[in-house]
Amino acid sequence: MKQDSETDILKKSNKLKNVELSGDEIDLLEIFKTVWLSRRIILYIILLTSLIGLIVSFGVNVEFKSQVKLLIESPNDQGNLGRLSGLAGLAGIDLRGNGSEILAPELFPEIVSSTPFQLELLNSPIHFQSADSTTSSFYFFEELYKPTVISRVGQYFLKIPAKIRGLLKSDVANKDNRNDSEIIWLSKEEQELLESFKNRINVEFSPETQTFVINAIMPEALASAELTDLIKQLLTERVSQYRVKKSTQNLEFIKDRYLIVQSDFNEIQNKLALYEDANLNLNSSRAKIQYTRLQNEYNLTYELYKNLAVELEQARIAVSENTPVFSTIEPIIVPVERTKPKRTLIMLTSVIVGAFLGILVVVFKPSLIAVVSILVPIKK
Repeated sequence: MKQDSETDILKKSNKLKNVELSGDEIDLLEIFKTVWLSRRIILYIILLTSLIGLIVSFGVNVEFKSQVKLLIESPNDQGNLGRLSGLAGLAGIDLRGNGSEILAPELFPEIVSSTPFQLELLNSPIHFQSADSTTSSFYFFEELYKPTVISRVGQYFLKIPAKIRGLLKSDVANKDNRNDSEIIWLSKEEQELLESFKNRINVEFSPETQTFVINAIMPEALASAELTDLIKQLLTERVSQYRVKKSTQNLEFIKDRYLIVQSDFNEIQNKLALYEDANLNLNSSRAKIQYTRLQNEYNLTYELYKNLAVELEQARIAVSENTPVFSTIEPIIVPVERTKPKRTLIMLTSVIVGAFLGILVVVFKPSLIAVVSILVPIKK
């Protein structure tokens, strides 16, 4: 009896499973059937989203991107300096530098994104074909550039995080200190323009290859290329200034000391020559003592003069060694194809989104009607 009851239970459970599986199959078939019968609704939704995508793709401002790829040579590679130091070492002269602080290439993106650098870019003139004039990017975006309505809406939503951060910050600055060179004063409009301009520039550094890529996006093709070249020039100048600043200061100091000692050496050399000419026969002890003094002073000044000459040459080599060398791997090319908007991708995305929304609306339409009828009861 127990075995019969167990077999009956197993049969019933198998029947329940079969019923559940058949129910799933029926539900799936019903879904396909519902989608097929309501294909017109789905098609209308796809057409609607495609129309929106079409408006967006042709309503957004066109943007062009230019880039340049650079290789920076390490200043630690002494090359000819190593051979020169070896030859000088044979004469007892050390031309090896004591080393200097090096600005890491990983900091280049930080330099470009810094506010002083961005302000210099904004105020530097480049050529804009639409205006047929050479003017600053600041003037172009403030007076000449006219974004479309859709672009303005997109920019507004992009500025929301910055506005929230601005509200959280307290304005405790004293405007009487505007003459302080360490403080940069910008209006709210200028800050918004600066943030928007920063998003147009990107610098990427590759530690493996010691290369970095500069990208710039502008509403015009030629302007994007000129902005990329301007970033390259300013960055190389700024990095060179950072790296050779200490070496240049040391070179100027040694050069000043060298000129002073050179003058002293020439003076004592002339004194010694005149004394020797005036006292060809050094018979008296007093004359010999004076000659010895002049000779010692001459030797001391000569040693100092010789050491400073070596240090001067060493300082000059240090400046040359620490000056970075930038080699262009991929030059700047004026773009022909626009970077934004990507109309094919926008249209494809709008079709996929429309199909997805259409299927959701059709499948969950009864449930939505039921929910609406519960929340909003129909008055008899």
